[in-house]
Amino acid sequence: MLRRMSAAQDGDGRAGRPPRLALAFAALAVALVIWVIWFVTRPEEPDRSAAAAMPPAASARPRADTTARTPAAATEPKPASAPAASAPTEPPASAPAAPSRDFRGRVVRASDDSAFEGATVVALQGSGPRATELGRARSDADGRFTLHASRSLDEFQVLVRDPSWVPDDPRPGQPVTAGVEWGGTEDAPEVRLVLQTGWQLDVRVADARGVARSGVVVSAAGRSATTDLAGRCRLLDLPAGGELQLTATAAGAPPVTQAVSPPTTGLRQDLLITVP
Repeated sequence: MLRRMSAAQDGDGRAGRPPRLALAFAALAVALVIWVIWFVTRPEEPDRSAAAAMPPAASARPRADTTARTPAAATEPKPASAPAASAPTEPPASAPAAPSRDFRGRVVRASDDSAFEGATVVALQGSGPRATELGRARSDADGRFTLHASRSLDEFQVLVRDPSWVPDDPRPGQPVTAGVEWGGTEDAPEVRLVLQTGWQLDVRVADARGVARSGVVVSAAGRSATTDLAGRCRLLDLPAGGELQLTATAAGAPPVTQAVSPPTTGLRQDLLITVP
């Protein structure tokens, strides 16, 4: 049998060629079928050129809706939902205002208990450089004032203008020492402010015969007064701390100058001046 097979192969070869060609065609047909099946069933690749042409902002998309939807719902725009009605918010309650009241009082001099006109009374909360001003008022011709301020005031400060200042000087005054004396009732308190503004000089002006001279101008330390028919006048709020030069000027006569010293006790002193 082996000899017969060997003889068949050693022949002209016509019997061996047809089976090889058939096998080659069969293998090519199988490969073509496999390629057709792969081409039909392969997944579609995204269009990378279109994605590259989109602007960068288009890549930021909202988070996808994971709920199931029909194809029609996926293509139709979703209607905008109405904004939820927010409950009205009440404005925050403001802090209650500090209770306040009107403080009435009177400003007087310590020297003779006379009314002090034109004093500026300042109500303060706290003391020292960090004190807060609550209000201020100005005393009238009778020394009285009304000041609207908080009940929590701690002290008063009184500002007094120097008599030597010009009338249009904008300064309210300089602080002076003041004693505080409370009176009145709980609902209507009254305060009496006693100012230590200086000492008082009562002057009488007469001629050499002792006759009173009226209309004589007496001045010292920026204060001045004119004698009445009895030849008398009063200088208030004279500064303590040294001898003062007093000048009396009568009409038609040269001025008379006289030295005067502050009182050694108390805040009042009398003086007689003789003029021609």
